[in-house]
Amino acid sequence: MAARQKTLDDMTPDEREAVLAQVDTFKQEHSAAEDPACGILRLRDGANREKAPLFYQVVAAKKLLQQDLKWVRAARHDTLVAAIGDSKPLDSRKASLLAIHDVGTGKTVTGIMVLAGVHRIVQLANQPGRASHAKKTMIIVPKSVLHFWHEKVQEWTTLDKRAIVVAEQKYTDDPQNLQSFKNALVVITTPDVLKGAVRSSFKGPPGTMSDEKPLDEVLVRKPRTRLHPLLSLLPTIGRENSTGPSPYALTIVDEVHLHTKPNTWLACAIRMFTKHSVYKLALTGTPVKSNPVELMYLCQILDVRIHEAELQARMFAMQQNRNYFGHFLLANAVMNTKHLAIFRERFVDRVDKAHIVPPLPPKHEWVLYYDPFVGLDNATGTLDADVIARHNATLLATRTVVDADNPDANPNPNPNPNPNPNPNPEMLPEAPEDTQWRPVQKNVFSAIVELGNYEFSSVLGTHGAAAFNGDSALYDKAERLPSQAMLLIERVVKDRQAKGHVRIAIFAESVVQLKILRRFLEAKRMGEFFLFDGVLNDTERAEMVKDFLECEKGVLFLSKAGGIGITLCPGCEVMLSVGSLPWNAVDVDQAFGRVHRIGQTQPVELVQLIARRSVTAAKYKLHEDKRGRLAAAVANEDYTNFDNSNGAWKWTGDILSYVAPLDAMTGNYTVMPRFMAEETVVGVPTLAKNCSI
Repeated sequence: MAARQKTLDDMTPDEREAVLAQVDTFKQEHSAAEDPACGILRLRDGANREKAPLFYQVVAAKKLLQQDLKWVRAARHDTLVAAIGDSKPLDSRKASLLAIHDVGTGKTVTGIMVLAGVHRIVQLANQPGRASHAKKTMIIVPKSVLHFWHEKVQEWTTLDKRAIVVAEQKYTDDPQNLQSFKNALVVITTPDVLKGAVRSSFKGPPGTMSDEKPLDEVLVRKPRTRLHPLLSLLPTIGRENSTGPSPYALTIVDEVHLHTKPNTWLACAIRMFTKHSVYKLALTGTPVKSNPVELMYLCQILDVRIHEAELQARMFAMQQNRNYFGHFLLANAVMNTKHLAIFRERFVDRVDKAHIVPPLPPKHEWVLYYDPFVGLDNATGTLDADVIARHNATLLATRTVVDADNPDANPNPNPNPNPNPNPNPEMLPEAPEDTQWRPVQKNVFSAIVELGNYEFSSVLGTHGAAAFNGDSALYDKAERLPSQAMLLIERVVKDRQAKGHVRIAIFAESVVQLKILRRFLEAKRMGEFFLFDGVLNDTERAEMVKDFLECEKGVLFLSKAGGIGITLCPGCEVMLSVGSLPWNAVDVDQAFGRVHRIGQTQPVELVQLIARRSVTAAKYKLHEDKRGRLAAAVANEDYTNFDNSNGAWKWTGDILSYVAPLDAMTGNYTVMPRFMAEETVVGVPTLAKNCSI
């Protein structure tokens, strides 16, 4: 099992003293002020106040930097002895680390500590007679945090113009930019930029993708015309003439859990850099989204090298204890269980919010259940019978398709006379590895998205999200017919602002739901309104976060694009999760991490709104169940209760059997006996005491 770092409270006085001394030594060795030849860390801010990394950030960095070990067999075949290979040339060293640090614990600074450590190693390696080619660092981050990373690198290091941002694939088309790229010591870019560079350089594999080999192993070796400049420095990739050792000393992949599909252009592009880097660091707060096999794929991305002696020792240990590693077997995994066990023990570093010093303020999580009253016109008190009929027809027809022995027998599960077009792909679950959803499956998932839309707005459920594009009249209609969800959100926001929480963040997976909500709230005197979605470029995103945190009063509508990487504190302490839940609980956890993280100075309130007996309620139950079992599997290697087959398609039957049809008299989901034990409102805070739920 991967060893979780001890917190300072868990340590003995001697251990605490040793760790803090380690931090002091690291600061001295890597400070630009102390050692300008090798150090790049800025340990004072603009006001000349001292700043320092947290102890666990240094411990993680040193775990990677000291990992280049020579493993040798000892006298006993079940024992290993390790010796640091200082004499080993830098260009031939290999070290990898997966830093599983909870959302909000400062993973970016952890990465910068590794960057500073690698820079020092490079400087020491480039002495007379010991020259090394490896000098550069590639940092691969989501688009939403591209400039945030650059700002942090500038804030914490003296690299200045030697650290550049490549935000677009065409950046290198400009000869001046190309020269800057070649001269840079640190390049910060996105997976999409690298994917574009790879796709523009290589022919795709003949026929369909290989299910057995990663995409980069079946690529036609010669590029179409020439390698894209972003790849041109890598050795032996599609080239007849190797340029020699790689110039990359370090590759950092932030939010690596987003790239666990092994046979994709994205994963291929990232692996091209990790494979040709001396040190590899992957950062994530949520390493596994749905299946422990994803740890295997992270192992691939990190290009982990495990010595045969370790494998033999692991086999011996497994033979001595046949229950070792539980009964968990991965029939189609690229690496077997003994590889995974070693990976966790040697190549993983775990940190949670208990490590943060001083501790974070308290976090209060509330779940507000409400009756949706679908189709109700609050102004007249009348119900739209056609809306209820459409909803129920979709529910019953989709149930029939999922329950059928041959789902493909009915390629169109939505019998509505005006079926919704396919929703945004981001609203659908990810397909299984190396496959695609069949048309019937896409239609079933689309129908579930449609049912969730009815909960939020009957107008949205009836017409579908695509119909709202450029149609102001539909937004006007949705505003005139607010749902119970919209009315409840208005009351919660007003209540929290009245209690002094003047800036509220509202997260939803659906951008259209956020736009409808913004239109409805605009006249409610809640301050300024901000919509953070995928349309914004990286500069606009940074400016929007800054403007929101500095406004006198306001609401930030946050889509999935803003659910990772950004920091909404200090200044915002309340976040609501509304509308249709994502398929993965990870997305909600990431969003809530925007306000409960390092830098937060006030207690945090996280509020989840759920319509009783709805699709959202069914998803929430499945999230809670899988979150608990998955956490045990990932953290403690407890696979006893983990159902490896419980994927998104398997969920559909559970979701559709849980949801009851709407009652024609009320517009609420019919109360069935199985719901009786769940009708108690859970965790309703004082903020909702006057809300009609």
